[in-house]
Amino acid sequence: MKRLSLVALLALTACALPHTDVRTATLRPTLSVMGAPARAQLFVDGIAAGDASQYDGVRQTLTVEEGPHQLRVAADGQDLYRQQVLLTNGERHVIRLGEAAR
Repeated sequence: MKRLSLVALLALTACALPHTDVRTATLRPTLSVMGAPARAQLFVDGIAAGDASQYDGVRQTLTVEEGPHQLRVAADGQDLYRQQVLLTNGERHVIRLGEAAR
């Protein structure tokens, strides 16, 4: 009987252990490129992120980690944009090229 009581007590104790959820309130920064020509490519920290025009901020943005980043947009071997930026919590950085830059 004592053994059954001990098992029941342990089972109830295990059910009562606290449960912890860890959630972060930080939002990752995003990048968008407005006015990118058809063949322009977006590079983040030297890594190709794809066709720059797909990250127009309406259909899609590029989510990156917080911190410093080297951004570059190039087409046909020429840099259209190059900048070192520091992106922070939830920031939306917009690269404006061509007509969108005016």
